[in-house]
Amino acid sequence: MASSLPGVSGLPLNPAGLMRRLGSLMLASASLVLLCGGGSAQEQVPASPGCRLDPLTLPLFGATPAAIIAATPPAGLAATGAGSPPDRSVIEPAIEDIVACINTGDPIFQYAIFTDRYLAVRLADRTSTYQPAFEQQLDQGVNPDAPKFTIESIGDVMALDDGRISVVVSLSADGLQYEDRLILADIDGRWLIDDVELLDPATPTPGS
Repeated sequence: MASSLPGVSGLPLNPAGLMRRLGSLMLASASLVLLCGGGSAQEQVPASPGCRLDPLTLPLFGATPAAIIAATPPAGLAATGAGSPPDRSVIEPAIEDIVACINTGDPIFQYAIFTDRYLAVRLADRTSTYQPAFEQQLDQGVNPDAPKFTIESIGDVMALDDGRISVVVSLSADGLQYEDRLILADIDGRWLIDDVELLDPATPTPGS
């Protein structure tokens, strides 16, 4: 199993698997923008079918400082409440939405899979991520070379005491398999990633 979701290089936005790689991609892209001084943006294209999350818009957080967003408590489930049995018929389509948005290759959709709090905690640490550079890279458009992920399994779904949901997800792409525990929060009817736990390092997929 491989852990470390492909991300935007540089900022460890996601401490694990797919999310971790997205996070590192985030840093790398932000650094590249700084080094190259921007450059022309790639063509913007609509999200692929299946990506039903709203894209990130600028300024991030409606111009609220990241430190203020980061200081708010984790978001809980809006509908079911803490301790309620998780409904797989809701969680599985939510994971499909998240992966569909990652597969767009467009940062405004790839990073829309995270809660504002999760993004803000990383962006509030100016030693690891420079927010203006990150915002600039969100405008770069679709990366046609971004890996496309396939869901291998979704399991171990459970409700947390704080009202969020924990789920273990295995994804594969480019001959590697990634497994991460995602902590999901219901934000205005959409399930977003509020935390990530790395389970296993990336491993080759069977037969690759």
